[in-house]
Amino acid sequence: MADNEIVSYDFEQSYFALIPDSYLAWKQHIRELLDSDYSFPSGFLSDLKTYCRFDVADVILILLLSVTWTVLRWLSTETLFKPIGTYFQLLPSDHKKSPESFWKLLFYSASVVYSGYLIFFTEDYNFFHRPGLAWEGWTPGMSIHPEIYIYYMSQGSFYIHSIFATIFMDMWRRDSVAMLVHHFITCFLIFLSYGLRYCNIGLLVFLLHDITDVELEFTKLNVYLKRRGGKSYMIHEYISIAGFIAFAATWLVARLYWFPIKAIYSAGVLAMAKLRLPFSPLLTCMLWVIFSLNVYWFLYIVAFLVNVVTGQVKELVDMREYEPPGKGGTVTNGKSKAAPNGVYNSSSNSQTANNMKP
Repeated sequence: MADNEIVSYDFEQSYFALIPDSYLAWKQHIRELLDSDYSFPSGFLSDLKTYCRFDVADVILILLLSVTWTVLRWLSTETLFKPIGTYFQLLPSDHKKSPESFWKLLFYSASVVYSGYLIFFTEDYNFFHRPGLAWEGWTPGMSIHPEIYIYYMSQGSFYIHSIFATIFMDMWRRDSVAMLVHHFITCFLIFLSYGLRYCNIGLLVFLLHDITDVELEFTKLNVYLKRRGGKSYMIHEYISIAGFIAFAATWLVARLYWFPIKAIYSAGVLAMAKLRLPFSPLLTCMLWVIFSLNVYWFLYIVAFLVNVVTGQVKELVDMREYEPPGKGGTVTNGKSKAAPNGVYNSSSNSQTANNMKP
C-alpha cells in the first residue's frame, strides 16, 4: 500500500462480495508473488523474524496455563461434576460423559461473555459491525492491551489443553481426528495472530465460534438429565430440542455466514489485497480451513435432521459417537463399531445425546 493511499476499513458484508473479491485478491497476490524475487523458505523465515514477536515469558505462561487447565478439569470432574451426576442419578453412560460437557460449558460461557462484552459494549472493539477496524493502526510488534492479552493467553492455553483432553480425557468419537486437526490449526492461528499482533480479528473469530459451543454443551447436559433415577423428565426433552434448534440456527448464521463475510473477508481481501499485511495470505488460508471444518460438522446436523424427517430417529442422538457393546454394535480391537445405520436405537434408554460438534 502506498504511503499516501487512503484505505476504507468498511466493506460490503455478503457472499456476493466475498467470492469475487477473494478471487481477485488471490489473483493479485499470486501475480505479485511470481513477479517478485521472494524465495521459500528463506523469505518466509526472514519475514517471520521481522514481524513476529513472541517473548519467552509468553511461552512459559501459556504452557503453565495449559497444565493448569488440565489440573482444574481433573479436580472439578472428581470433586464437582461426578458428584453432580451421582446426585441426579444419571445413567452410567451419561454420568461418564457429563463432566466433559460441564467443563466446556463453563469455559465457553465465560469466553462468550468476555468477548461479547468487549465487542458489543466497548468502543475500542466494535469489530462485529465494522470488522475492518480490526486492522486500523496496526504496526509490527505493537503493544497488546491487557484485556486482549489475558484473553489470548487463556484461549491459547485452553486449546493446548484441549489437544491433550481430546486424546486422553474426552470420549473418542467419529470426528475426533477432525477435532484434533481443528485444535492444531486453532493453536497455530492463535500463536500466529498473537505474534503478528492480529489479535483484534482473533477476538471476533472466537466470539463467532464459541457461542455455538455454549448451546451445544447446554443441550447435551439436558439430554443427559432427561433420564435419571429411573424416571423420564420431559422438560429436559423440550429444552434439548429447543437447544438443538438454536444451536443449528446459530451455527448456520455465525459460522457459515458471519464468519466468512466478516472475518475471512476482512483478512483475505482487506488485509491481504489492500493493506498487504505480512502473513495475511497464510492467515486467510487457515481461516478457510476452519470454515471447511465448520461445513463438515454442519453435515452432521443436516444428517440428523434428515433422519428425523424420515422417521429413522425419534429423539436427539449423537451420530458422532460409537455404538457401545451390547447396543447394536460390535467390538473390534477394543473399540466399538457403529450400528449399520450410523445412529443409536432411539428406543434405548441408555443412549441419548446430541448431534453436534464437540
